[in-house]
Amino acid sequence: MTVVSCSKHEEATANAVYDIDLTKLDADSLPLSEFADSVIYIDPETTADSRIGRIKDMAMVDSSIVLIDNASNEVMLFGSDGRYVGKIGSRGQGPGEFIKPNAIDADDKNIYVYDHVKGEILKYDYQGDYVSSDKTDFADDFKHLSFKDRDAYLISRYNTDKNNAGVYLITEDGSRKSKLLGSRYGIAINHPYDILKDGKRIVVFSNDFENCIYTLKGDSLVCETKLNVTPLPTSDEIEKWEAPDILNHYVRTGFFVNGKWIFLNYSGPEGGRIVIIDKMNKTVRVTKNIYNDLDSTHFIFWPRTAANGNPLIETDGKDEESNPRLVIPCLKK
Repeated sequence: MTVVSCSKHEEATANAVYDIDLTKLDADSLPLSEFADSVIYIDPETTADSRIGRIKDMAMVDSSIVLIDNASNEVMLFGSDGRYVGKIGSRGQGPGEFIKPNAIDADDKNIYVYDHVKGEILKYDYQGDYVSSDKTDFADDFKHLSFKDRDAYLISRYNTDKNNAGVYLITEDGSRKSKLLGSRYGIAINHPYDILKDGKRIVVFSNDFENCIYTLKGDSLVCETKLNVTPLPTSDEIEKWEAPDILNHYVRTGFFVNGKWIFLNYSGPEGGRIVIIDKMNKTVRVTKNIYNDLDSTHFIFWPRTAANGNPLIETDGKDEESNPRLVIPCLKK
């Protein structure tokens, strides 16, 4: 398999604060060349067994890409060159089977599939064989990590009451569960806590309207970046509103962070916004769109996960019969 890799990035100084006004645009559209040197395209092989509707979740490790198909709820493994390798696990209610996979993670040894119905994380090897499962209770997202020489999981919960919403560290057998981050509001219409894993580094974005970016250090989450986002609803508004009220405010719908860059996607009453933060030069740009002036291939800049320090983006396939295309902009140092 081909290993897809762009240049590595050095870490920027932490504890930064940035002011972001989503009502003021630096430009309607900004060129990709301002922050990327080149683009890598991966076209997952389209076969009768590997047909993808839309990707629910995915992870990339070294030369492997593993993903969940939103339509079939199947877990598929591809090489980084797009070659279809096979299915991981199978659907069912028996041991080693999943009912509804909701999130996924991987390392160099195993693939981890979170079953939303069972509240379990099922572990498979790269041949697709079942290894074991760990009970984690209900979660919206998770990432696997090695914690003091033991497997552990960082999970997020948001669609629950205020007391139980938050980010938790859980041991593999479920015997230890530590709440690392809570929510001031805990209302169900908040966007989930986003967890981004890039190698061994894990970054967590707080619930909507709290706007802190945390890094996992040991068994603690440390807020390294604070975003002062405007416009922002008041606490009273958030406590009283009902679901349709969220349409009147900007809501974060995606993010990506590495040592130099922060990318944020927002939806709101005046349309979408993309925020680009250069942490080294301490600059903030706000735009509606990013256009690809490097090779003129169109894609929407909406990061889904990390790939060797760069954003991994899902976009439309080459034609209606093709699987979604994966795009990796190689970011500038």
